[in-house]
Amino acid sequence: MLSATMQEYRDKATDLVDILDANVDRECYKIHDRFYGVFGILGYRDFVVDYDINIDDLNKRVSQYAYSRGDLSWMSVGGNIGQGFVQPMYERFRYIGSAWKQKTPETCNISDNICIKAAIFGVVTHCNKVKSDNKLQSVRSTINTFNDQGIKYIDMCNALVEHNTLLGEYICIGAKFLENIGKGMSIGDAIMTIANQVSTEHGLKYITPFVSQLDSLGFVHDAAAIVATNVPELGKKFPLMISGDVDVGDIIILPNIYEIDARYLGIVMSKSSKRKGICIIPRAKADLHNKISLISYDLNCLAEYRFAL
Repeated sequence: MLSATMQEYRDKATDLVDILDANVDRECYKIHDRFYGVFGILGYRDFVVDYDINIDDLNKRVSQYAYSRGDLSWMSVGGNIGQGFVQPMYERFRYIGSAWKQKTPETCNISDNICIKAAIFGVVTHCNKVKSDNKLQSVRSTINTFNDQGIKYIDMCNALVEHNTLLGEYICIGAKFLENIGKGMSIGDAIMTIANQVSTEHGLKYITPFVSQLDSLGFVHDAAAIVATNVPELGKKFPLMISGDVDVGDIIILPNIYEIDARYLGIVMSKSSKRKGICIIPRAKADLHNKISLISYDLNCLAEYRFAL
């Protein structure tokens, strides 16, 4: 796995987070080598090696250094699993999205803290932790959270696939699966019902990867949330899956940071400006005929948010 990731890095198809994720199972004499052992692959040749530094301080320094090289991948690590903004990348970690970019170099800067220019996306009005004992429980608790607020199965499906612009038929199949689970079916029965409702070729082609996507519940995604957004196209009851912690009243901010799959990185913060989690916000939406249109966000009125590293 590590050799394949190294090749992806040489092909400029991966970044800091992917390299560290592939490296996390390697035996290290000192935990610092979770970082130092991959610096050659990353090209971080002028980073000063110091084994006396506290590992959390090293974690922050690596984040600062990566940012200075234009790598924002560390921003998508985990939710509220550490004390500050930068999460512990020396342990097994969770991250969302891929290939994060920023539109302007002024989007954020790092010194002893992180300062991010962002727009407010919305406020959390309802949320529920994902029950992660098993996949069926996780799916059911998520469906129930969204059902209670009148969210349609199509919109639930889009939230669960992280608002990716996938084929309309894929989303329809996923929505049928969620509806079947909502009716009390087991995962196996829900799959078989779909296979009987549509052609086996298409039904099983889409249902297998969709069910696999649900493995992220309780591992990458910790909560289902409803957000009252500032975006007319998305409305006052927009479903999101959160990686990290979230409570009613939390604010979701939208920095000008995006990724290749037409999505933004959203940051969940408390009213006291503590980073609590992250989420994926769509930059574009697709209808059932796979016509893709961009969503209108007002990113001209950015405010400055400061977080402790």
